[in-house]
This record gives sequence, structure tokens and C-alpha cells, in this order.
Amino acid sequence: MFMDEDTIADLKQFIAATMAQEVSGLKEDIAKIDTKIGDVAAGIGDAIDNLAESIDKRLENHESRIAKLEKAPI
Repeated sequence: MFMDEDTIADLKQFIAATMAQEVSGLKEDIAKIDTKIGDVAAGIGDAIDNLAESIDKRLENHESRIAKLEKAPI
């Protein structure tokens, strides 16, 4: 089958439009993924902060207990 220039031009336009549509969908997906990554990173940061706070409290408790033991008469 032989294609004339008009058919080839129409085919090129169809391919370009299809690719543009697919790429625009990918941009939206990437934006959603970026938002989710930000949410996960924030959650991890919060968890680390909570863990560090818990560890600090335990260390303060241990330090005060050790100080009391050091001051106790033998």
C-alpha cells in the first residue's frame, strides 16, 4: 500500500497528539508520586523525632537514677 503525503502528515499528527496526551498523564502521575514521597518523608521525620524524644527521656531518667545511687550512703 502506498501512502501519499497527506496520509503521512495525518499519521504524524496523530502520533504527536497521542504522545503528548500520554506524556501529560505522566506529569500528573509524577506530581502525585512526589506528593506521596513528601508525605512519607514527613512521617519518617516525625517518627524519628518521637523516637529521639523517647530516648532522651529514658537517658534523663537513667542519669537521675545514677545520680541518686551515687549520692546514697553505702
